[in-house]
Amino acid sequence: MKNILLTGSGGFIGKNLKEYLKNKYNLLTPRSFELDLCDSAMVKAYFVQNEIDFIIHCASVGGARGIIDRDTTIENNLSMVDNLLSAKRNDVRMILFGSGAMYDKSRPICKISESEIGKIVPSDLYGKSKMLIAKKIKDRKDVLCLNIFACYGYGEKESRFPSFAINRALSKKPIEINQNVVFDYLFVEDMEKIIEYFIENKSQDNIININPTKSITIKEIA
Repeated sequence: MKNILLTGSGGFIGKNLKEYLKNKYNLLTPRSFELDLCDSAMVKAYFVQNEIDFIIHCASVGGARGIIDRDTTIENNLSMVDNLLSAKRNDVRMILFGSGAMYDKSRPICKISESEIGKIVPSDLYGKSKMLIAKKIKDRKDVLCLNIFACYGYGEKESRFPSFAINRALSKKPIEINQNVVFDYLFVEDMEKIIEYFIENKSQDNIININPTKSITIKEIA
């Protein structure tokens, strides 16, 4: 079985991928207190000590709703990617995650094209960092950037709208909406199958938006 380094295994996407892939591959899932991805020497030492055949990079900083990004958000997110690329073998492929934030969320971004990356620079640090990472790897054959716009499922924060709406409905309480907006909500189990496919198969494109066919408003969800 492939030895896969899965970073960010404590987060929502990382936890779900760890559970889904744990019996299919040999997973290495160091947490940030065990492997500081911003420390290039520590990352290189980790790759020397461990045989790694594939990387799934879920770790990132910033982007939390209602929390201002730290001043080091861009530096940290870029350095994590740089350190992994520098430490890995040339034949080791890597999947990393972009975000709809890289397209600048101040405008409608449902079903937006990958060709729009960089045409408008996001005002937030997290979105800008994701844009810069996508531009950095756009010509690499060993890296695949999958852009997720909204993902829901097991273990997400209860403040996230799908879980919020479900819990309110189960409690027979009203579901309040501040503004009716359109989302491309991807179910986490579908995301897992997409990742597994790209572990085993190469893609012709290395930056891909992964969305459901049908967009949905939060009013429809409610």
